[in-house]
Amino acid sequence: MRPENYQARSHPPSHEYELFIGPNHPGIEGNYAFKLRLHGDRVIEGKADAGYLHRGFEKLMEGRLWIQNIALVPRICVPDPVPMEVSYSLAVEELCGLEVPERA
Repeated sequence: MRPENYQARSHPPSHEYELFIGPNHPGIEGNYAFKLRLHGDRVIEGKADAGYLHRGFEKLMEGRLWIQNIALVPRICVPDPVPMEVSYSLAVEELCGLEVPERA
């Protein structure tokens, strides 16, 4: 469900509410959204929508050298780029069959 199509609805007989949070919200790191069903202040059901995460990085990286992609990898998750850089580096090392010394 996209925010532009969403309207808050209440269900008076049971006091249940639907709440849409995201995709850019100060309380959420990253670009995804939640649709919550609440009864008072208790969450009854929650659905995550990760559809906001795709920004075409795979396609951008296809036509580049592995070393050129190092500049793109941190932009996959701007608030926390280090895990993306480490996982990309480990994947490249494994694909190339490199044994990186512990000191490096």
